[in-house]
Amino acid sequence: MGVIKRRNSDDYILLNAEHVFGRNLYAVNTYLPGPDISRSHARIMWHNGKWHLQDHSLNGTLHNSSHITKDSKTLKKGDRIKFGAHPDAEFVVVDAAPPV
Repeated sequence: MGVIKRRNSDDYILLNAEHVFGRNLYAVNTYLPGPDISRSHARIMWHNGKWHLQDHSLNGTLHNSSHITKDSKTLKKGDRIKFGAHPDAEFVVVDAAPPV
């Protein structure tokens, strides 16, 4: 099962086959605070045997050290994801196994 960890804590998140991140409490799987976070900022989904990060935001998302906007990247163990400037919006992929 796909797992990401907040970089500033021991908070682990088990990924759904389609997992949405953002600041709309009623439409996301993981809430992210901050004025630079979109209501539905990005999603991570399982597709064709791999995890993919898809940005939907106005401000973009960092994947490792690359800034992506309205783009998709394949994820693997050890990848870093940053959705905004807030420290709670920074993650690392700790498990890239398929969803259960």
